[in-house]
This record gives sequence, structure tokens and C-alpha cells, in this order.
Amino acid sequence: MQRIAKCQTHFASEAGGAERRPFVFQDQVTNIYLPAMPIVRISAPDHLSINKLKALGNAVHEALIATCNVRTNDRFLLITRFGAEAMMIDPTFPHFERTPDASIVEISFLRGRSAEQKRNLYKQIAQNALLSGIVPDDIMIVLTEKSPIDCSFGRGETISATP
Repeated sequence: MQRIAKCQTHFASEAGGAERRPFVFQDQVTNIYLPAMPIVRISAPDHLSINKLKALGNAVHEALIATCNVRTNDRFLLITRFGAEAMMIDPTFPHFERTPDASIVEISFLRGRSAEQKRNLYKQIAQNALLSGIVPDDIMIVLTEKSPIDCSFGRGETISATP
């Protein structure tokens, strides 16, 4: 609980108590201030260049910063490439036209974002990807939210003393 208090103090002092800062966010359910740090996994076909995959990673990260109060340096990105035989993505489900470049973006972070933030995140990722030359229909996004007890950012410690 002491770590949460430190975050809350940091939050309040930087923001003057009124404005939300990207270092932490207030969980909508518990009203506890938590780090905004996400983990992003991109599963992509192996024919995509590393530059294109980095561009997609940047598109996702920039959207997280813009919509979900993520700090610029809170970047945890894993890219995995798959051969065509190991990546089976329906090209038209439910009403999209995916190309062989179709990729899956999985984002895991602590719960607390509003439905509006999530919608804005998805839209911003698609817009950013398009600016990077990636077709928005080729980006499937799956968001998973965790409770504080479900994460350890290091040393085997949780960020909250309460489950």
C-alpha cells in the first residue's frame, strides 16, 4: 500500500491535484492510483519486414500514450513472427478484408480504463497504423485487463498489498 501512496503523492504533486498525469491512473473500480504500464504482444506473419513491425509497435505505443495515460518510456513490446502455416486468421471475419499481412496485437495492462478510452485506443491504433502504411483491416486488437495482484513488475513484488 505504501507504493500506491507514493504513486498518489507523485501524481498529485505533478498534476497540482487536478489534472491526470501519464505516470499513474486512477482505477475506475477501486479508486487506487496505479502505474499505466502495458505489455504489448504483436503476432505477425514472418514475411513482414522488421521495419514494418517496428512501425506497428510505434503505432500501438503512441496510441497508448495518447489515449491511456501511458508514459513514453513505459514500453514493453514483444514481436513474434509466424510462418503462414502457423498463423491462421480468417480473412473476412466478421466483415473485414484482411490481407496476408494481417497481425494480432494483444495488450495487457492493469484494469481501470473506461470504455471510451478503450474505443479511442482501438481507433488511434488503426489511424497510426494507416499512417505507417499498414491496412487497418489487418490489425486485430485484443485487450486484456488485469488486477494489481496479477502482476509483478520485478523482484517478485506486487504493486498492491491488497488483492
